[in-house]
Amino acid sequence: MPYTRYLMIQSAMGTRNPTLYLDFDGVLHPGHAQPHERFSRQAHLVTAIDGLDVDVVISSSWRFQYTQSKLSEVLHPVIGSRIVGITGDPVVGSYSRWREIERHAMWNAVRDFRALDDSTFLFPPDCGALIACNGATGMGAQEASALRQWLRGGEEM
Repeated sequence: MPYTRYLMIQSAMGTRNPTLYLDFDGVLHPGHAQPHERFSRQAHLVTAIDGLDVDVVISSSWRFQYTQSKLSEVLHPVIGSRIVGITGDPVVGSYSRWREIERHAMWNAVRDFRALDDSTFLFPPDCGALIACNGATGMGAQEASALRQWLRGGEEM
């Protein structure tokens, strides 16, 4: 089947759950975390998504160093069990993270998504799909609340 036809079929199917594109550094732990601090902020994400339907796609640069299954193993089971993919090859240029996410969303017919990330410069200004974290501290209650509100409200991109 020609690749473009495959994409058209995939786009028509869509995804069932909202999708969260997840960064690690500056989100699940402070951006310059020591090894003992890694994943120290993931409890906020667990609280935000526990009991709700959401797929998780890894957009973090960790995807270049570890397999998807290894990343699922190191995360809390509430997060790890929801991982359905990674964004894939890097994009070079302005708003690169956003462009990687857009490409993944298009190829996988993801219609309702948000990105949880601290690197706002990798996204266009005023990107409505970005839930921005403070990279110095990582995810907190405010970001967890915004994420939970989106998931409960069914608000689409």
